[in-house]
Amino acid sequence: MTPLRRYVSKGAVSLGDNTCPDPDPHALVPAPEETSRNRYPACWVAGALSAGILLAHSGEPGAAVRGSVLAGLVAGVLIFCTGSVLPRVSRELRTLFVAFAGFFLTVCFGGLHYATFYALPQGHPLPGKLASGEEAVWSGRILDDPVEHSGSIRFTLRLDRKNNGDPPAGLLVSGRFTSGGDRQSNWLPARCDQVILQGRLAPLPRARNPGEFDYGSYLFRERIYARLYLVEGSMERTGRDRRSTGCLLEPARAFVQSSLDRFLPDPESRAILHALLLGDRRQLDSDTRDRFARMGLLHLLAVSGLHVMVVGMILYHLLGPLLYRLRLNWRTVDILRVSCTVFLLVGYMLLTGCSASVVRAVVMASLMLSATSFQRPARSLNSLGAAVCVLLAVAPTHLFAAGFQLSVSAVAGILLLAPLLAAWVPAPSFRLGEYIHSGTAVTVAATIGTLPVALYHFGQVGLGGLLLNLPGIPLTTGALVAGSAAVAFGGVFPALGEILGAASGALASSLLHVSMFGDRFMGWSVVQWSLERPLPLIILTLIGVCLAVWRRPRLRWRFAALALLLLIGDVIQGVASGRYRPHMDVIYMDVGQGDAALLRLPDGDGVLIDAGPRSAFTGSDAGSRFVLPQLAYRGMDKLGTVIITHPDSDHIGGIPSVLRSVPVGRVLRSGYRHSSSLFTETDALLDSLNIPHRAVRIGDTLMLSPQVRAYVLYPPEEVPEDGPNAHSVMLLVCYGEASFLFTGDAPLEAELRLARRYKDLLQSDVLKVGHHGSRTSSAPAFLNGVLGARSRDSNPAGAVKTGVSMNEPTQNPRKPYAVVSVAERNRYGLPNQEVLDRLTAAGFEVVLTSRAGGVWFRTDGKTIRRVNWR
Repeated sequence: MTPLRRYVSKGAVSLGDNTCPDPDPHALVPAPEETSRNRYPACWVAGALSAGILLAHSGEPGAAVRGSVLAGLVAGVLIFCTGSVLPRVSRELRTLFVAFAGFFLTVCFGGLHYATFYALPQGHPLPGKLASGEEAVWSGRILDDPVEHSGSIRFTLRLDRKNNGDPPAGLLVSGRFTSGGDRQSNWLPARCDQVILQGRLAPLPRARNPGEFDYGSYLFRERIYARLYLVEGSMERTGRDRRSTGCLLEPARAFVQSSLDRFLPDPESRAILHALLLGDRRQLDSDTRDRFARMGLLHLLAVSGLHVMVVGMILYHLLGPLLYRLRLNWRTVDILRVSCTVFLLVGYMLLTGCSASVVRAVVMASLMLSATSFQRPARSLNSLGAAVCVLLAVAPTHLFAAGFQLSVSAVAGILLLAPLLAAWVPAPSFRLGEYIHSGTAVTVAATIGTLPVALYHFGQVGLGGLLLNLPGIPLTTGALVAGSAAVAFGGVFPALGEILGAASGALASSLLHVSMFGDRFMGWSVVQWSLERPLPLIILTLIGVCLAVWRRPRLRWRFAALALLLLIGDVIQGVASGRYRPHMDVIYMDVGQGDAALLRLPDGDGVLIDAGPRSAFTGSDAGSRFVLPQLAYRGMDKLGTVIITHPDSDHIGGIPSVLRSVPVGRVLRSGYRHSSSLFTETDALLDSLNIPHRAVRIGDTLMLSPQVRAYVLYPPEEVPEDGPNAHSVMLLVCYGEASFLFTGDAPLEAELRLARRYKDLLQSDVLKVGHHGSRTSSAPAFLNGVLGARSRDSNPAGAVKTGVSMNEPTQNPRKPYAVVSVAERNRYGLPNQEVLDRLTAAGFEVVLTSRAGGVWFRTDGKTIRRVNWR
């Protein structure tokens, strides 16, 4: 009988070889592994698969197929040469040819697999219906638990094999789409229900602003091709699926949920256990999830290797003494308990939804246990490579998923770096000191491993987890064990279930308090670094690899030299391109039917001009949904100036959330007194938070920073028209020779007054089109002033010259931009096509936020470029 050798934390599951003595059960650091390339063929296969997928992803589908075929031809030639041309050549050369042939074949498979993964079958109705936008009838099976929100439901559907009489070809995994459903009086949809419904297809959503999670790309990776807007009352239940694996386990999920509801009365603790046992984090409120993420503890709530170790390894140890009582020989005992453990782990994997982290952990655990049973050497890195191969073979899109990357990088960091870090610092001789020593080494190793991935996907890393994981991991383990026992024994022994549930709830509550403690006292440990280029991430990865091969000096210095060369090249390229020169970013955010613009000034200060709408039905506002995430993405923890052009709800709706969340230096507005509750709330917040605020008038000059000025062009002291739009603040923001004109919702009369007064001094590089492209704005005379007289004389099309200030004309010709902030679907029919045609004919490059998402400009005071962030 072979004991466990390596104990794993934070997702690594590794068992030792069959010759080691009994280990220290308190050790968390895995035994050091040799990094010879010949010992880990699965890692090389995983690397080749990843290379093929990346190559296919970087090009068009047709080019991906051609490249994969070319790689296959190269592999075929190498194999032919190995077998026919080089039969008498040295074994080393033949081995090299075979290795290259295998590599190219694997690259070929990865590229072809990725290129064909999304392909819909010939004649499938979905592309045609999506292009036409017409309503159609669809039937299929609900894949997940429908979510109710604001009187509607949202769920994911897999289309039937036969739909609308069309042939099903390949529809088994490629016919799913997200659907927004309607609540019926006598029935609510549930997971595994077979339904028939009618609706209109629409494209998947895309990321609306820079740094935002691209939900549409995530859905497409899951082979969900379209959204379906449901026709109210058209959905009917036709039956229930009882054949698929996920639906067969649905009673087990329901039993676990009911047991947790029964034995854990506290809703917060129950939500933690739902996440630990079922991988269901829907019951956790957004504040809790964000707090765990900031403190580097979110991995504890994701089903991963830690949970697999607790669930599987307990059974593995308990089965040994029980089976030996049956007087079976050790070989039979080992095979039986390995088989039972693997069977349980696979069931747990299916029960929790088969996320990338749990599949990786189950595959690794199964391989390591099997190797132990058959007296074979067990190598954790090779098992990790095999798990990656399995995941990429099932779905090549896993390679681009944050969960997959975090899981693999965390385990690789633990296996390669934890032994090295533990060896650098001697361990204390007492038991608690040993746990702290090994636990810290594992946590630091996992943090280093996941650092590039976390910065790329989230723009921040919670270093507080280095300390908070020390109490967090045992609390999570205890809550998981007690909760599992309550579910397993509570049905037979209710009193025992109550006791175990109380213990599990207390441990889960303690875990919550650990996260609260960290959020209160360790907020400084959150490192924010939003990277716009991949090269810094590559350099960070090379530094991590350099640490991983520290015991091999030649390899270590090669990676260090490569990282240094890339760093020097990046600095030289940055100096040549002017990346390090002071610049100003202007982001016209996509906030739906409303306005919001963020200026990041050369000195790092921030200016917010309006903050989008607030929904009267749901209470959600653009400030919390769009503005605050954009500030976090850019590492801006305060705003020097907030400008409210006018107090309509589509401009002021997000202001209260912003004022409550970040320090604001001053608030400037039009001075119009509105009777709305939003205006009253904003006024009260300004007074209670003691934020300086005043009205601005025509002729005011605002020093936003030493390099950036804003000239207030409107409103005057006396405005003849009534209403908030007529009092809109219009201002020209100038940085060097570059200028941006903001118009609020100013009507035609205000624009004409500006055109008569300022004429060509209105010349600007970027115009925020007034009133969302309504015909009540964008007067021709005003547009002529924005274009500038000299550019019109030299270019009949109306192209302007780049940059302008109120005092000095620009010297470099450039076509101006006109940004229209508008929702994709709105009840006003905006933007008006006549206005768009007028802007285009005048020579503007028109950009709609409804199509392009947030519009991002960067200027160094001389040139302006639009940043392509999508």
